[in-house]
Amino acid sequence: MTRSGTSGAALPIRARLARLAGRSALGLLRLLGRGATSFPGMLALRLDPRLLARLAPRFRVLAVTGTNGKTTTTRLACAAIRETGQVVVTNRSGANLAAGLATTLLSVPNRVLFRGESRPTAVLEVDEAAYARVAKDLAPAATVVTNLFRDQLDRYGELEKTRSLLGTGLASGGGIAVLNADDALVATLSADIPNPVLYYGFSPDLMDPDRLPSDGDAAYCRRCGTHYTYEGVVFGHFGAYRCGGCGFRRPEPDVRAAALRRPGEREWQRTEEDLPEGGFLTLEASGRHAAAAVPFAGDYNLYNVLAAGALLHAAGFDLERAGRAFADADTGFGRMERIPAGDRTLRILLVKNPAGLTQAMDHVSRADDAGGALFLLNDNAADGRDVSWIWDADLEDRPLPGTVGVSGLRAEDMALRLRYAGIPEERIRTGADPVALLHALLEDCPPGSTLYILPTYTAMLSLRARLRKEYPLPDFWE
Repeated sequence: MTRSGTSGAALPIRARLARLAGRSALGLLRLLGRGATSFPGMLALRLDPRLLARLAPRFRVLAVTGTNGKTTTTRLACAAIRETGQVVVTNRSGANLAAGLATTLLSVPNRVLFRGESRPTAVLEVDEAAYARVAKDLAPAATVVTNLFRDQLDRYGELEKTRSLLGTGLASGGGIAVLNADDALVATLSADIPNPVLYYGFSPDLMDPDRLPSDGDAAYCRRCGTHYTYEGVVFGHFGAYRCGGCGFRRPEPDVRAAALRRPGEREWQRTEEDLPEGGFLTLEASGRHAAAAVPFAGDYNLYNVLAAGALLHAAGFDLERAGRAFADADTGFGRMERIPAGDRTLRILLVKNPAGLTQAMDHVSRADDAGGALFLLNDNAADGRDVSWIWDADLEDRPLPGTVGVSGLRAEDMALRLRYAGIPEERIRTGADPVALLHALLEDCPPGSTLYILPTYTAMLSLRARLRKEYPLPDFWE
Protein backbone atom coordinates (compact mmCIF):
# COMPACT_ATOMS: atom_id res chain seq x y z
CA MET A 1 0.00 0.00 0.00
CA THR A 2 1.39 3.43 -0.91
CA ARG A 3 2.06 5.72 2.02
CA SER A 4 2.61 9.46 1.90
CA GLY A 5 6.07 10.32 3.09
CA THR A 6 8.89 8.00 4.12
CA SER A 7 10.34 6.88 7.39
CA GLY A 8 13.22 9.31 6.98
CA ALA A 9 11.16 12.41 6.05
CA ALA A 10 10.78 15.18 8.60
CA LEU A 11 7.45 15.45 10.35
CA PRO A 12 5.28 18.47 9.52
CA ILE A 13 5.30 21.26 12.11
CA ARG A 14 1.79 20.37 13.30
CA ALA A 15 2.82 16.76 13.89
CA ARG A 16 5.99 17.81 15.69
CA LEU A 17 4.01 20.07 18.02
CA ALA A 18 1.46 17.33 18.66
CA ARG A 19 4.21 14.82 19.38
CA LEU A 20 5.99 17.25 21.72
CA ALA A 21 2.76 17.90 23.64
CA GLY A 22 1.99 14.19 23.88
CA ARG A 23 5.51 13.28 25.00
CA SER A 24 5.46 16.06 27.60
CA ALA A 25 2.15 14.82 29.00
CA LEU A 26 3.49 11.26 29.02
CA GLY A 27 6.63 12.25 30.93
CA LEU A 28 4.71 14.29 33.49
CA LEU A 29 2.12 11.59 34.14
CA ARG A 30 4.77 8.89 34.51
CA LEU A 31 6.67 11.16 36.92
CA LEU A 32 3.49 11.29 38.98
CA GLY A 33 3.22 7.48 38.90
CA ARG A 34 0.25 7.42 36.54
CA GLY A 35 -0.28 4.95 33.72
CA ALA A 36 -0.42 7.57 30.95
CA THR A 37 -1.64 4.93 28.49
CA SER A 38 -4.21 6.95 26.54
CA PHE A 39 -4.30 10.63 27.54
CA PRO A 40 -0.99 11.63 25.85
CA GLY A 41 -2.16 10.08 22.59
CA MET A 42 -5.59 11.65 22.94
CA LEU A 43 -4.00 15.07 23.43
CA ALA A 44 -1.65 14.61 20.48
CA LEU A 45 -4.47 13.46 18.19
CA ARG A 46 -6.51 16.51 19.14
CA LEU A 47 -3.63 18.67 17.94
CA ASP A 48 -3.00 16.57 14.82
CA PRO A 49 -5.71 14.05 13.86
CA ARG A 50 -3.33 12.63 11.23
CA LEU A 51 -0.60 11.85 13.73
CA LEU A 52 -1.00 8.05 13.53
CA ALA A 53 -0.68 8.15 9.74
CA ARG A 54 2.41 10.38 10.03
CA LEU A 55 4.18 8.24 12.65
CA ALA A 56 3.29 4.73 11.45
CA PRO A 57 5.53 4.79 8.31
CA ARG A 58 8.53 5.06 10.63
CA PHE A 59 7.73 1.58 11.97
CA ARG A 60 7.17 -1.83 10.51
CA VAL A 61 3.73 -2.43 11.97
CA LEU A 62 2.40 -5.88 12.83
CA ALA A 63 -1.17 -5.83 14.16
CA VAL A 64 -3.02 -8.27 16.42
CA THR A 65 -6.79 -8.09 16.56
CA GLY A 66 -9.80 -10.30 17.33
CA THR A 67 -11.98 -11.00 20.37
CA ASN A 68 -9.78 -13.07 22.69
CA GLY A 69 -6.04 -13.59 23.03
CA LYS A 70 -4.78 -10.25 21.68
CA THR A 71 -2.59 -9.30 24.65
CA THR A 72 -0.92 -12.70 25.04
CA THR A 73 -0.37 -13.12 21.29
CA THR A 74 1.20 -9.66 21.16
CA ARG A 75 3.57 -10.42 24.05
CA LEU A 76 4.63 -13.71 22.49
CA ALA A 77 5.46 -11.99 19.20
CA CYS A 78 7.39 -9.24 20.99
CA ALA A 79 9.49 -11.78 22.92
CA ALA A 80 10.48 -13.48 19.67
CA ILE A 81 11.38 -10.23 17.90
CA ARG A 82 13.45 -8.97 20.84
CA GLU A 83 15.43 -12.21 20.75
CA THR A 84 16.64 -11.27 17.25
CA GLY A 85 18.12 -8.05 18.61
CA GLN A 86 15.64 -5.82 16.81
CA VAL A 87 13.97 -2.85 18.44
CA VAL A 88 10.32 -3.63 19.13
CA VAL A 89 7.62 -1.23 20.30
CA THR A 90 4.28 -2.34 21.74
CA ASN A 91 1.28 -1.18 23.76
CA ARG A 92 2.03 -3.34 26.81
CA SER A 93 -0.82 -1.83 28.81
CA GLY A 94 -3.36 -3.16 26.32
CA ALA A 95 -4.58 0.37 25.48
CA ASN A 96 -5.72 -0.63 22.01
CA LEU A 97 -7.91 2.22 20.77
CA ALA A 98 -6.59 5.11 18.65
CA ALA A 99 -5.40 7.15 21.65
CA GLY A 100 -3.53 4.22 23.16
CA LEU A 101 -1.90 3.39 19.83
CA ALA A 102 -0.83 7.01 19.39
CA THR A 103 0.62 7.05 22.91
CA THR A 104 2.66 3.96 22.06
CA LEU A 105 4.13 5.42 18.87
CA LEU A 106 4.83 8.90 20.21
CA SER A 107 6.57 7.44 23.28
CA VAL A 108 9.46 6.22 21.13
CA PRO A 109 12.50 8.51 21.66
CA ASN A 110 14.03 10.55 18.84
CA ARG A 111 17.17 8.43 18.69
CA VAL A 112 15.03 5.46 17.63
CA LEU A 113 12.38 7.24 15.58
CA PHE A 114 14.72 9.35 13.48
CA ARG A 115 17.84 7.24 13.34
CA GLY A 116 17.46 6.70 9.59
CA GLU A 117 18.40 3.01 9.73
CA SER A 118 16.05 0.02 9.58
CA ARG A 119 12.65 0.80 11.02
CA PRO A 120 11.79 -0.54 14.47
CA THR A 121 8.96 -3.07 14.56
CA ALA A 122 5.73 -2.05 16.28
CA VAL A 123 3.60 -5.01 17.38
CA LEU A 124 0.26 -3.43 18.19
CA GLU A 125 -2.77 -4.95 19.84
CA VAL A 126 -5.79 -3.31 18.19
CA ASP A 127 -9.38 -3.43 19.41
CA GLU A 128 -11.47 -5.37 16.92
CA ALA A 129 -14.18 -2.70 16.69
CA ALA A 130 -11.63 0.12 16.32
CA TYR A 131 -9.53 -1.69 13.71
CA ALA A 132 -11.55 -0.36 10.76
CA ARG A 133 -10.87 3.24 11.87
CA VAL A 134 -7.11 2.93 12.40
CA ALA A 135 -5.97 0.26 9.92
CA LYS A 136 -5.52 2.64 7.00
CA ASP A 137 -3.30 4.92 9.10
CA LEU A 138 -1.26 2.02 10.49
CA ALA A 139 -0.94 0.18 7.13
CA PRO A 140 0.37 -2.98 8.86
CA ALA A 141 2.68 -5.35 7.01
CA ALA A 142 0.62 -8.18 8.47
CA THR A 143 -2.41 -8.50 10.72
CA VAL A 144 -3.36 -11.63 12.63
CA VAL A 145 -7.03 -12.14 13.51
CA THR A 146 -7.21 -14.40 16.54
CA ASN A 147 -10.92 -15.29 16.69
CA LEU A 148 -14.43 -13.92 16.81
CA PHE A 149 -16.75 -14.48 19.77
CA ARG A 150 -19.72 -12.58 21.12
CA ASP A 151 -18.33 -9.89 23.42
CA GLN A 152 -19.93 -6.81 25.03
CA LEU A 153 -23.05 -6.84 22.87
CA ASP A 154 -24.00 -3.39 24.18
CA ARG A 155 -20.82 -2.00 22.61
CA TYR A 156 -19.97 -4.18 19.62
CA GLY A 157 -23.42 -5.38 18.62
CA GLU A 158 -23.79 -8.79 17.06
CA LEU A 159 -20.81 -10.66 15.63
CA GLU A 160 -21.74 -9.80 12.05
CA LYS A 161 -21.05 -6.14 12.77
CA THR A 162 -17.65 -6.85 14.29
CA ARG A 163 -16.77 -9.17 11.43
CA SER A 164 -17.72 -6.49 8.91
CA LEU A 165 -15.52 -3.93 10.68
CA LEU A 166 -12.58 -6.33 10.57
CA GLY A 167 -13.07 -6.91 6.86
CA THR A 168 -13.17 -3.17 6.24
CA GLY A 169 -9.99 -2.68 8.25
CA LEU A 170 -8.09 -5.48 6.53
CA ALA A 171 -9.00 -4.15 3.09
CA SER A 172 -8.11 -0.53 3.89
CA GLY A 173 -4.94 -1.30 5.82
CA GLY A 174 -3.50 -3.74 3.31
CA GLY A 175 -0.76 -6.19 4.19
CA ILE A 176 -1.01 -9.93 4.77
CA ALA A 177 -4.17 -11.12 6.51
CA VAL A 178 -3.23 -13.94 8.90
CA LEU A 179 -6.51 -15.75 9.54
CA ASN A 180 -7.54 -18.49 11.95
CA ALA A 181 -8.62 -21.32 9.63
CA ASP A 182 -10.32 -23.17 12.50
CA ASP A 183 -12.72 -20.27 13.15
CA ALA A 184 -15.21 -20.16 10.28
CA LEU A 185 -16.12 -16.55 11.03
CA VAL A 186 -12.49 -15.51 10.64
CA ALA A 187 -11.46 -17.83 7.81
CA THR A 188 -14.29 -16.67 5.53
CA LEU A 189 -13.06 -13.06 5.75
CA SER A 190 -10.75 -14.01 2.86
CA ALA A 191 -13.72 -13.84 0.46
CA ASP A 192 -14.36 -10.20 1.40
CA ILE A 193 -10.85 -8.72 1.18
CA PRO A 194 -8.19 -8.20 -1.51
CA ASN A 195 -5.28 -8.93 0.84
CA PRO A 196 -2.90 -11.85 0.47
CA VAL A 197 -3.99 -14.44 3.05
CA LEU A 198 -2.09 -16.85 5.28
CA TYR A 199 -4.12 -19.38 7.28
CA TYR A 200 -3.18 -21.02 10.56
CA GLY A 201 -4.88 -23.88 12.38
CA PHE A 202 -4.62 -27.21 14.16
CA SER A 203 -3.91 -30.59 12.65
CA PRO A 204 -6.97 -32.87 12.77
CA ASP A 205 -4.83 -35.20 14.91
CA LEU A 206 -5.08 -32.62 17.73
CA MET A 207 -8.85 -32.28 17.46
CA ASP A 208 -11.47 -34.33 19.29
CA PRO A 209 -13.63 -36.14 16.70
CA ASP A 210 -16.34 -36.80 19.30
CA ARG A 211 -16.59 -33.27 20.65
CA LEU A 212 -19.36 -30.94 19.48
CA PRO A 213 -18.93 -27.19 19.04
CA SER A 214 -20.05 -25.62 22.30
CA ASP A 215 -21.64 -22.44 20.96
CA GLY A 216 -23.60 -21.23 17.97
CA ASP A 217 -21.36 -18.32 16.98
CA ALA A 218 -20.35 -20.01 13.72
CA ALA A 219 -23.01 -22.65 13.21
CA TYR A 220 -24.02 -21.94 9.62
CA CYS A 221 -22.22 -21.72 6.29
CA ARG A 222 -21.95 -18.12 5.10
CA ARG A 223 -22.23 -19.22 1.48
CA CYS A 224 -25.46 -21.23 1.51
CA GLY A 225 -26.79 -21.16 5.08
CA THR A 226 -26.43 -24.90 5.69
CA HIS A 227 -25.57 -26.01 9.22
CA TYR A 228 -21.88 -26.95 9.50
CA THR A 229 -20.83 -30.44 10.48
CA TYR A 230 -17.54 -30.93 12.32
CA GLU A 231 -14.97 -33.66 11.78
CA GLY A 232 -13.13 -32.57 14.93
CA VAL A 233 -13.26 -29.78 17.51
CA VAL A 234 -10.55 -28.13 19.61
CA PHE A 235 -12.89 -26.00 21.73
CA GLY A 236 -15.70 -23.52 21.22
CA HIS A 237 -16.47 -23.38 17.50
CA PHE A 238 -12.82 -24.01 16.52
CA GLY A 239 -12.38 -27.13 14.45
CA ALA A 240 -12.55 -28.88 11.09
CA TYR A 241 -15.94 -27.68 9.84
CA ARG A 242 -17.59 -28.68 6.59
CA CYS A 243 -20.74 -27.61 4.77
CA GLY A 244 -22.87 -30.43 3.41
CA GLY A 245 -24.76 -28.01 1.18
CA CYS A 246 -22.19 -26.24 -1.00
CA GLY A 247 -19.12 -28.30 -0.04
CA PHE A 248 -17.21 -25.43 1.58
CA ARG A 249 -14.80 -26.65 4.24
CA ARG A 250 -12.06 -25.35 6.49
CA PRO A 251 -9.12 -23.98 4.45
CA GLU A 252 -5.87 -25.92 4.71
CA PRO A 253 -3.59 -24.08 7.17
CA ASP A 254 -0.29 -22.63 5.90
CA VAL A 255 1.03 -22.69 9.48
CA ARG A 256 -0.16 -25.76 11.33
CA ALA A 257 -0.04 -26.99 14.91
CA ALA A 258 1.13 -30.53 14.16
CA ALA A 259 1.86 -32.01 17.60
CA LEU A 260 1.67 -31.17 21.29
CA ARG A 261 3.78 -32.30 24.22
CA ARG A 262 2.34 -31.45 27.61
CA PRO A 263 4.05 -31.42 31.00
CA GLY A 264 3.73 -34.76 32.74
CA GLU A 265 3.39 -36.88 29.64
CA ARG A 266 5.28 -40.14 29.95
CA GLU A 267 7.15 -39.84 26.68
CA TRP A 268 8.62 -36.48 27.61
CA GLN A 269 12.25 -37.25 28.50
CA ARG A 270 13.36 -34.05 30.19
CA THR A 271 12.59 -33.07 33.75
CA GLU A 272 9.49 -31.07 34.56
CA GLU A 273 11.70 -28.07 35.40
CA ASP A 274 12.83 -27.93 31.77
CA LEU A 275 9.32 -27.68 30.44
CA PRO A 276 7.40 -24.47 29.82
CA GLU A 277 4.17 -24.45 31.79
CA GLY A 278 2.05 -25.35 28.76
CA GLY A 279 4.55 -27.71 27.12
CA PHE A 280 5.67 -27.52 23.48
CA LEU A 281 3.60 -27.10 20.35
CA THR A 282 5.15 -28.31 17.10
CA LEU A 283 4.50 -25.79 14.32
CA GLU A 284 4.75 -26.76 10.67
CA ALA A 285 5.16 -24.25 7.85
CA SER A 286 6.63 -24.53 4.34
CA GLY A 287 7.59 -28.15 5.00
CA ARG A 288 9.64 -27.31 8.11
CA HIS A 289 8.89 -28.08 11.75
CA ALA A 290 9.62 -25.90 14.78
CA ALA A 291 9.13 -26.55 18.48
CA ALA A 292 7.29 -23.59 19.99
CA ALA A 293 7.32 -23.13 23.76
CA VAL A 294 3.90 -22.61 25.37
CA PRO A 295 4.86 -20.56 28.42
CA PHE A 296 1.37 -20.38 29.94
CA ALA A 297 -1.15 -23.05 30.89
CA GLY A 298 -4.61 -23.21 29.35
CA ASP A 299 -5.68 -24.72 26.03
CA TYR A 300 -6.58 -21.27 24.67
CA ASN A 301 -2.90 -20.32 24.97
CA LEU A 302 -2.09 -23.00 22.38
CA TYR A 303 -3.97 -20.85 19.87
CA ASN A 304 -2.15 -17.73 21.07
CA VAL A 305 1.20 -19.43 20.42
CA LEU A 306 -0.01 -20.60 17.00
CA ALA A 307 -1.32 -17.13 16.11
CA ALA A 308 1.95 -15.46 17.15
CA GLY A 309 3.94 -18.01 15.17
CA ALA A 310 1.81 -17.48 12.08
CA LEU A 311 2.13 -13.69 12.33
CA LEU A 312 5.92 -13.92 12.63
CA HIS A 313 6.11 -16.40 9.76
CA ALA A 314 4.09 -14.02 7.58
CA ALA A 315 6.48 -11.21 8.53
CA GLY A 316 9.52 -13.25 7.52
CA PHE A 317 10.89 -14.26 10.92
CA ASP A 318 12.46 -17.69 11.45
CA LEU A 319 9.77 -19.85 13.05
CA GLU A 320 12.19 -22.17 14.86
CA ARG A 321 14.02 -19.28 16.49
CA ALA A 322 10.73 -17.58 17.35
CA GLY A 323 9.35 -20.77 18.91
CA ARG A 324 12.29 -21.00 21.30
CA ALA A 325 11.95 -17.34 22.26
CA PHE A 326 8.29 -17.76 23.24
CA ALA A 327 9.57 -19.31 26.48
CA ASP A 328 10.76 -15.84 27.56
CA ALA A 329 7.37 -14.16 27.10
CA ASP A 330 5.68 -12.77 30.19
CA THR A 331 1.97 -12.84 30.84
CA GLY A 332 -0.09 -9.75 30.40
CA PHE A 333 -1.59 -8.42 33.61
CA GLY A 334 -4.48 -10.65 34.57
CA ARG A 335 -3.81 -13.14 31.77
CA MET A 336 -2.91 -16.27 33.73
CA GLU A 337 -0.91 -13.92 35.98
CA ARG A 338 0.82 -15.73 38.85
CA ILE A 339 1.26 -14.03 42.24
CA PRO A 340 3.16 -15.85 45.02
CA ALA A 341 1.33 -15.52 48.35
CA GLY A 342 3.45 -17.23 50.99
CA ASP A 343 3.00 -20.98 50.72
CA ARG A 344 0.07 -20.50 48.36
CA THR A 345 -0.40 -18.85 44.97
CA LEU A 346 -2.88 -16.48 43.39
CA ARG A 347 -3.66 -16.87 39.70
CA ILE A 348 -5.69 -14.23 37.80
CA LEU A 349 -7.61 -15.23 34.65
CA LEU A 350 -9.41 -12.30 33.02
CA VAL A 351 -12.89 -13.22 31.76
CA LYS A 352 -15.01 -10.95 29.57
CA ASN A 353 -17.30 -13.07 27.40
CA PRO A 354 -18.94 -16.51 27.29
CA ALA A 355 -16.07 -18.22 25.46
CA GLY A 356 -13.43 -16.83 27.81
CA LEU A 357 -15.38 -17.75 30.93
CA THR A 358 -16.01 -21.27 29.61
CA GLN A 359 -12.31 -21.84 28.92
CA ALA A 360 -11.21 -20.35 32.25
CA MET A 361 -13.73 -22.50 34.12
CA ASP A 362 -12.58 -25.55 32.18
CA HIS A 363 -8.96 -24.89 33.11
CA VAL A 364 -9.66 -24.32 36.81
CA SER A 365 -11.84 -27.42 37.07
CA ARG A 366 -8.95 -29.54 35.69
CA ALA A 367 -6.04 -27.80 37.45
CA ASP A 368 -4.17 -30.10 39.84
CA ASP A 369 -3.15 -27.19 42.06
CA ALA A 370 -6.59 -25.56 42.44
CA GLY A 371 -7.55 -24.93 46.06
CA GLY A 372 -10.42 -22.50 45.53
CA ALA A 373 -11.91 -19.96 43.14
CA LEU A 374 -13.01 -16.33 43.32
CA PHE A 375 -15.34 -14.73 40.74
CA LEU A 376 -15.52 -10.92 40.41
CA LEU A 377 -18.29 -9.64 38.14
CA ASN A 378 -18.65 -5.92 37.34
CA ASP A 379 -20.91 -4.15 34.86
CA ASN A 380 -18.98 -0.93 34.28
CA ALA A 381 -18.70 0.43 30.75
CA ALA A 382 -15.37 -1.33 30.10
CA ASP A 383 -16.89 -4.65 31.22
CA GLY A 384 -20.13 -4.34 29.28
CA ARG A 385 -23.31 -3.18 31.00
CA ASP A 386 -25.22 -6.31 30.05
CA VAL A 387 -24.04 -9.26 32.17
CA SER A 388 -26.51 -11.76 30.71
CA TRP A 389 -23.52 -13.24 28.83
CA ILE A 390 -22.66 -15.30 31.91
CA TRP A 391 -25.66 -17.51 31.08
CA ASP A 392 -24.21 -18.25 27.63
CA ALA A 393 -21.02 -19.67 29.15
CA ASP A 394 -20.88 -23.46 29.46
CA LEU A 395 -20.21 -23.88 33.19
CA GLU A 396 -22.02 -27.14 33.80
CA ASP A 397 -20.10 -30.36 34.50
CA ARG A 398 -17.02 -28.38 35.54
CA PRO A 399 -16.64 -28.96 39.28
CA LEU A 400 -14.68 -26.40 41.25
CA PRO A 401 -12.57 -27.24 44.31
CA GLY A 402 -12.88 -25.82 47.80
CA THR A 403 -14.84 -22.69 48.63
CA VAL A 404 -16.09 -20.56 45.76
CA GLY A 405 -16.13 -16.82 46.42
CA VAL A 406 -18.19 -14.22 44.56
CA SER A 407 -17.86 -10.44 44.68
CA GLY A 408 -18.19 -7.40 42.44
CA LEU A 409 -21.00 -5.07 41.47
CA ARG A 410 -23.08 -7.97 40.14
CA ALA A 411 -22.07 -10.61 42.65
CA GLU A 412 -25.60 -11.91 43.14
CA ASP A 413 -25.97 -12.54 39.41
CA MET A 414 -22.75 -14.55 39.39
CA ALA A 415 -23.68 -16.48 42.49
CA LEU A 416 -27.01 -17.43 40.95
CA ARG A 417 -25.30 -18.57 37.75
CA LEU A 418 -22.90 -20.77 39.72
CA ARG A 419 -25.75 -22.34 41.67
CA TYR A 420 -27.46 -23.22 38.39
CA ALA A 421 -24.15 -24.68 37.21
CA GLY A 422 -24.38 -27.19 40.03
CA ILE A 423 -22.24 -25.67 42.78
CA PRO A 424 -24.00 -26.16 46.15
CA GLU A 425 -25.15 -22.94 47.78
CA GLU A 426 -23.33 -23.78 51.01
CA ARG A 427 -20.00 -23.76 49.16
CA ILE A 428 -20.55 -20.27 47.70
CA ARG A 429 -19.38 -17.33 49.81
CA THR A 430 -20.22 -13.76 48.81
CA GLY A 431 -18.59 -10.58 50.07
CA ALA A 432 -18.79 -6.90 49.29
CA ASP A 433 -15.03 -6.41 49.75
CA PRO A 434 -13.17 -8.56 47.19
CA VAL A 435 -9.80 -8.31 48.96
CA ALA A 436 -11.21 -9.36 52.32
CA LEU A 437 -12.98 -12.25 50.62
CA LEU A 438 -9.76 -13.16 48.79
CA HIS A 439 -7.86 -13.39 52.07
CA ALA A 440 -10.55 -15.58 53.62
CA LEU A 441 -10.54 -17.93 50.62
CA LEU A 442 -6.74 -18.03 50.59
CA GLU A 443 -6.76 -19.19 54.21
CA ASP A 444 -9.10 -22.01 53.24
CA CYS A 445 -6.77 -23.18 50.45
CA PRO A 446 -4.39 -26.02 51.39
CA PRO A 447 -0.67 -25.08 51.52
CA GLY A 448 0.93 -25.40 48.11
CA SER A 449 -2.35 -24.85 46.27
CA THR A 450 -3.62 -21.99 44.11
CA LEU A 451 -6.57 -19.67 44.50
CA TYR A 452 -7.86 -18.94 41.00
CA ILE A 453 -9.39 -15.49 40.48
CA LEU A 454 -11.75 -14.93 37.53
CA PRO A 455 -12.52 -11.19 37.28
CA THR A 456 -14.01 -8.97 34.59
CA TYR A 457 -11.83 -6.10 33.37
CA THR A 458 -12.56 -3.28 35.81
CA ALA A 459 -12.74 -5.73 38.71
CA MET A 460 -9.27 -6.97 37.77
CA LEU A 461 -7.79 -3.46 37.62
CA SER A 462 -9.28 -2.55 40.99
CA LEU A 463 -8.13 -5.79 42.61
CA ARG A 464 -4.57 -5.51 41.27
CA ALA A 465 -4.31 -1.91 42.46
CA ARG A 466 -5.18 -3.01 45.99
CA LEU A 467 -3.02 -6.14 45.91
CA ARG A 468 0.02 -4.03 44.99
CA LYS A 469 0.05 -2.84 48.61
CA GLU A 470 0.79 -6.42 49.70
CA TYR A 471 2.57 -8.05 46.79
CA PRO A 472 5.36 -6.86 44.43
CA LEU A 473 3.15 -6.53 41.36
CA PRO A 474 4.19 -4.46 38.34
CA ASP A 475 1.87 -1.69 37.24
CA PHE A 476 -0.48 -2.73 34.46
CA TRP A 477 1.40 -0.59 31.92
CA GLU A 478 4.79 -2.14 32.69
